[in-house]
Amino acid sequence: NFKDKYAVLKDITCSNTRIKLQQYKGSDQMNIQFLLDYFDQPKSDEVFTVKIEKVGLDHTYFSYHNWNKARIAYGIDYNHIELRDFKGDILEFRNRDKISSVDLKDVAFNESSGFTLKDLDCHFVLNPKKIKIEGLHLKTDRSEIITNGIAFNYHDMDDLNDFVNAVFIEGTVKESNISIKDISYFVPSLKDMERAVDFSGEVNGTINNL
Repeated sequence: NFKDKYAVLKDITCSNTRIKLQQYKGSDQMNIQFLLDYFDQPKSDEVFTVKIEKVGLDHTYFSYHNWNKARIAYGIDYNHIELRDFKGDILEFRNRDKISSVDLKDVAFNESSGFTLKDLDCHFVLNPKKIKIEGLHLKTDRSEIITNGIAFNYHDMDDLNDFVNAVFIEGTVKESNISIKDISYFVPSLKDMERAVDFSGEVNGTINNL
């Protein structure tokens, strides 16, 4: 409903699909900028609301590249992300007032850094200052993490590139087994550690002062 600034998509299925987002070298705009500009047109007192009830993914390829940024040598590079064999269900996606929320079920993928996600279920909320995850159950080849809720707080998205020092974590972790190798994809300074840790309890602080 363009008049009332509201859209509902019931069901989207992506099978063997390739989704490629890019920011070209020398540009500060995305290759889908025309779409972003269209939905950014409402006046200050109007907001275009989008709700997607279900997106089903099966062997999907997703990439995001900002060619203004060099690749990093190790770990997940937030400027150069590639997800292969991406599958699972994305449910009840909503986006309003710079807040996005979604339910993830049976999500799995292989990331180009080497990080492999075998199964993910959670409620996920993203806003300009925080990532909040509720009801998390995450499994990799080496780890299994269960939480009631956990939040990652930051000043802006650039802080994610300095995850160890700049992102403040708070939440409660149930009995979980966490591989330091898996953490190293997000905290490259830990890449030579092969230990696994059994862990439960409350978490507060940045990684370097947890």
